[in-house]
Amino acid sequence: MINLQTYIDYTLSDAQREKLIKLDNEFGEVMHMFRNDRNYNDIVNIDSECKKFISARKNGGTYVPLFKMHKNKFSSNNILKRMLLLKSEFVRFNCFLSKYYIENLNYFLDKVEFTLKKNDGVKDVTHFDNELPNDVYKLALKTVKDNPYIVIDEENDRPHDAEYCKEKLQAALDELKYPWKVIITTEMLPRVGVKECKEVLVRKDAKFSDIDIDGLIQHEIKGHVGRRYYGMKTGLNLFWYGLYNRNYLDEGLAVWNSLNLVKKIKPNVLYNIAMKYIVVYHINKMSFNELFDFCRSISKEIPDDKLFNIIARVKRDIQDMHLLGGWSDNAAYFGGYQIIKKMTHN
Repeated sequence: MINLQTYIDYTLSDAQREKLIKLDNEFGEVMHMFRNDRNYNDIVNIDSECKKFISARKNGGTYVPLFKMHKNKFSSNNILKRMLLLKSEFVRFNCFLSKYYIENLNYFLDKVEFTLKKNDGVKDVTHFDNELPNDVYKLALKTVKDNPYIVIDEENDRPHDAEYCKEKLQAALDELKYPWKVIITTEMLPRVGVKECKEVLVRKDAKFSDIDIDGLIQHEIKGHVGRRYYGMKTGLNLFWYGLYNRNYLDEGLAVWNSLNLVKKIKPNVLYNIAMKYIVVYHINKMSFNELFDFCRSISKEIPDDKLFNIIARVKRDIQDMHLLGGWSDNAAYFGGYQIIKKMTHN
């Protein structure tokens, strides 16, 4: 039986519905600006810094990376002002959905303010996220131990280029009738990523195996694009872009797909997501070099350059690697997977 008060609380008048659609459209424009104007290949000099770091270690020395960053367009597109004005509108708007927009806007305001400081050349700006649960951290340590890194011969084991991957991903999108296009780009660190502007990005210099591509279809297309597609069908940008902290369920489901819905699991899936979680757990306590030493102490098999890139991915929003801090987003893969796994078991 429906509770009458609950029904009333979650019912909108015509005027409220009209205002919600107007504010939601503004929210969609702001989120589109954020996603399009943020350069995801934040580190310009990651390859050269990696070589300096590894060379110093081999020669018994120490080198602390200093990353150079691409500038984002946030200074010129007035996005900060628009976000603040929109947040104030939702604070005044008496609607049961307002709190979800406000949570999202607070999260992205934090990212924009942080990025603007970087654009202004502030090198000592750091970002501290919330502490991660200790029990999941212990599980991540066990996962790394139980799933040691498998070294891949990328030249022979990954014969397909970006164009081949693009064709396969586009075919999967077309079969599912998802109106996304696959674009080859140089502006990202991961090999493949999904953008809200109905694009799937493939890094130009990336190489792939058939197992990789099967996993990417399950993870990126059926996971990330699927979530956005069905969110979009609600008619609200709020659900297209997703609720605050959606990353945990979003990434968790995508990982679950790539582990359970593929013909063969690609190497190092569990290792990589667990190691990212471990790095995030320690970003407020250890510098880049301390993180590297700690991760090396628990994992002997992973090549230096691969471990360097995992840590750089977590800390890539910070320039001076003497500093603590970073973004906790990369904990969502392992943390979210644990949530989804429990849901499927239940």
